[in-house]
Amino acid sequence: MTDPTENNNDLLEMFTDTLRTLQDVTVGRVHHIQSGPKRDLPYQIEVEINLAGNRLLLLIVIRQTLYPREVQGLMWQLMAASHGKVIDAKHSNLAPRDVTEGNGHGVNPTIQRTDAPAKEPNQPYPVPVLLAHSISTNARELLRQQDIGYFDSGGSLFITAPGAYVFFDYPAPKPLNLLGAYPGKLFTDKRAEVIHALLMNHEHWLGVNDLAAITKASPATISQVLAALDRLGWLETHGLGPAKKRQLREPGALLDAWCKKLTNDKPLSLRRYYVPTQDLNNLIEHMAQVFEVNDVGYAVTHEVAAQRYTPYLTHLSQVRV
Repeated sequence: MTDPTENNNDLLEMFTDTLRTLQDVTVGRVHHIQSGPKRDLPYQIEVEINLAGNRLLLLIVIRQTLYPREVQGLMWQLMAASHGKVIDAKHSNLAPRDVTEGNGHGVNPTIQRTDAPAKEPNQPYPVPVLLAHSISTNARELLRQQDIGYFDSGGSLFITAPGAYVFFDYPAPKPLNLLGAYPGKLFTDKRAEVIHALLMNHEHWLGVNDLAAITKASPATISQVLAALDRLGWLETHGLGPAKKRQLREPGALLDAWCKKLTNDKPLSLRRYYVPTQDLNNLIEHMAQVFEVNDVGYAVTHEVAAQRYTPYLTHLSQVRV
């Protein structure tokens, strides 16, 4: 089994190495907080850097993965420790906003934080920074909204302070490239039925029993799906225990993730069968009877399925299932 401490050290080394490659950046003291009066602080490591002539004290927290829920809890502690700005309630929600994300970095000496706290003379400016092997897209956006730095193993980096700004943006490393800790698997078998039920009922509050009645899925499967979506910040929750209900707050984001998963999947292999018939409707009815007798689940797709909804085609010669 891999030692988490060793993984954290590797991530910290990757972070400092990345900083050293930047123009006008010098990495100084790296201090691990293990004992003493600072032991109760919410961060684990202090790193002093000089960024474009600005002395910064990076207050480092290391995690394996970061989702919006975890980020929201850490933000308050880190901002208090760094004497940062008070979180604006209207900007602290988890809903994604339209932002322009670049694929490069820059140091901009003209960018200033108007809410920057006063710094004691000769003391570096404190900047909270979260390090994780994977940080979800929504979590990164939430951190940028509150001017909290971050770095992940994919190379994404964000640091902002009075007089300096650094931003690299790359796709989130696995396992967060699709849906949290369960990439792809959320869109298969009974999990997909739970996802479909949430999308079709996104305006309603649903409990585990409600979803079980709709999908016939087990409570364990439903809880697994809800936990993953909750960690991504795509669900609203109210109530406790058996009365706990969820509502899908980001149906568009969930549907986009499902489409992305299908786009990345290999196309299904087709097997052709030739059946002598002159009436396509009779063929469809015959297939339905055969599948039902043999207890085979199926779905009619492509042109024939479309024809049932919009009968604009004059001739069909094949049925895809």
